[in-house]
Formats: sequence, structure tokens, C-alpha cells
Amino acid sequence: MASKSSRRISDNALGPLAACKPSGGSITGFQRLSPPTTPSRRTDDTYHSINFPQPNTVRAVSRLAKSHIRASKEIGVAELLQSSSLAAKPAGTRLYFRFQGRASPLPCRTFATSNSPDIAYLDTSIIKSARKNSLRGSDKTRWSKPTVALYHLRLASITPSEPYHDPYIASLLIAMAQEMHRANRSPNRCLLQPPRTYRVHVLLGNVDDKSTLHIFTTNVSENFLGKLDCTRTSPSGPAALAIQVQPISYAPYASFQQRLVHAMFPGGQKRARPVDDDGGT
Repeated sequence: MASKSSRRISDNALGPLAACKPSGGSITGFQRLSPPTTPSRRTDDTYHSINFPQPNTVRAVSRLAKSHIRASKEIGVAELLQSSSLAAKPAGTRLYFRFQGRASPLPCRTFATSNSPDIAYLDTSIIKSARKNSLRGSDKTRWSKPTVALYHLRLASITPSEPYHDPYIASLLIAMAQEMHRANRSPNRCLLQPPRTYRVHVLLGNVDDKSTLHIFTTNVSENFLGKLDCTRTSPSGPAALAIQVQPISYAPYASFQQRLVHAMFPGGQKRARPVDDDGGT
């Protein structure tokens, strides 16, 4: 597609998750895609039925785009996902990024199109707060001026220069894939079966941006997840992770829900499937 660019995430931008980089290759890269166009009003395999949107759907988009209250924007996302052809329901699952026996909580709102969360929504302010809190070891009001200065230097060192190439988002995507993998594990599964790959999405909003939502999509292979569990051994297959970044305009509100679904699942809803030759990317 047009307007593609790739970038590797620096280790120090991960903050408390900096140690999670697997050996033997880059952990992730972001690939920017051009915005989706407004789909024609038709019925096909991707959309079960495309009709004129209900007024409450347009109101949900307006709430998501215009509200300055984070909780209100989350309600708008929930209404749009539940009333769409995905019928995604709030998962109520608290996500944890799991690495070498540690589980780091990742604040966000999760939604599931199947039995495990595969869509997460969060605002950029949540990432900023999480990154700040990760460096606070005591009451900041008691810090000396040199300590405050060091705090801001450290915060700057772990904050990526490109907000849409943020390792926190990569961690969210991986954490959802880990949950899906845990839910799909079965002692009866044949060891000769090909490894699965899990398609996951992060919807990133911004209370200061009334025009655009950013969608992050990737396919996380079991080989990649295994590399996080066993960092000293080489994966049995490709273990790369490529993340697609796609901006989607809120306007026109009437077609936003359809464009959102199509951006996440351009060929229809997808489930866990075998890894292909390029590692599921």
C-alpha cells in the first residue's frame, strides 16, 4: 500500500519492559498504511449487511471523536464494536505482559470477538501515565530538585520520539496474543499440528485529537510467543513481529463503523490460523 514506512523500536523506549527484547532479531517494526476509503453501500462477505447507520451509531462516533473525558470515549468504542458485524463484547480482562515469570499489568479496555480479547482500546494519556508511574518509587512531593531533574531525564530517555511507534502498544498486542494462546492451549492438541498465529488489534485514541483514530494490527505467531518464554533457545520457525499502523478519520461519521471493521478485518473476521512462510506477518 501507499505511504508505508518501517522503524525498529529502541530498547530504552520500552521503559520497564526494556528487558523483554528476545535475542536473535528485532522485536517489532511499525508499518504505516494509508487510511481506508469509505466503502460502498453493498452486501458481501466482509459486511453482513451495510445499511444506513442508526442514529445511536453516529452518536457513538461523535462521542468517541469529540469527548474530552476518557471514560466517555471508551463507552463510544464499546457501542461501536458491539453493534458492528464483529459483535465484539467487553472482555473485562486485565491484560498482563508476561516475560520470564513476570507479569506486568497494562491498563486498557479489552474486547473479544471470540473467547479471548483480541481488540484493545486506550488513550495516549494512559501510556503517558503508565510510563511516568513506572519511574516513581516514592512520593514525588518529597523529591529534591536534583532528583526531579533526574526523573525528567529518565522519563525523556524512555519516551519514544514517534508516539505511534510506541513499544507500549507492541506490548499490548503481544499480551493479547498471550491471553489467546493460554485460552487455546489443550493437552490433547497434537504436537505435529502447525503453530498458530493470533491476529490482534489496538485502537489508540487521543483526547486532544478530534479527527483521527489509529489502528495497530499484527499477527503474533506461537514461535514468537515461545521466544519470550525461552529466551536462551532459538525459535523453531520465524519469530518476527511486524505491526501495521493505519489512521482512520472519524469523518464522515456515517461510515466510520464500517471503515473501522474493514481496517481490522479487510477480508472478513479471522481466527487463529497456521503460520505462513513469513512468520504470519
